[in-house]
Amino acid sequence: MPGDRLYVNELFKVKDAQRGDILVFKSDELDEKRLVKRLIGLPGDTVEVKADGSVYVNGELLEEPYVTKAESEAKTFNVPDKSYLFFGDNRPISYDARYWDNPYITESKIIGEVMFRFFPFNRLGKVE
Repeated sequence: MPGDRLYVNELFKVKDAQRGDILVFKSDELDEKRLVKRLIGLPGDTVEVKADGSVYVNGELLEEPYVTKAESEAKTFNVPDKSYLFFGDNRPISYDARYWDNPYITESKIIGEVMFRFFPFNRLGKVE
């Protein structure tokens, strides 16, 4: 969320990334601004967003209990080698890969994995 202060593990190895990880990366879409989003698509994945907002990865429904769902434009993404696909958890307002001209983030743009929120204090703790 805007204003949150996060501890980011920049020693994170992209090859260890798993679907569902919350990562920090730079996007060409926003002039190299650092973004925090959830990893949805790995290299070689086919990701389908249905009109009801549900997401399918390689034909299987992606369980996302952390997501605020909303209707969406139906789209299909074929994630290229050495690239990743990210969506925000608050889908109704998140400006993420669903709307970018180039929805894929290359390995070299990934900075690290979000591990811990240390501000605001009422939300202190591990980020999941």
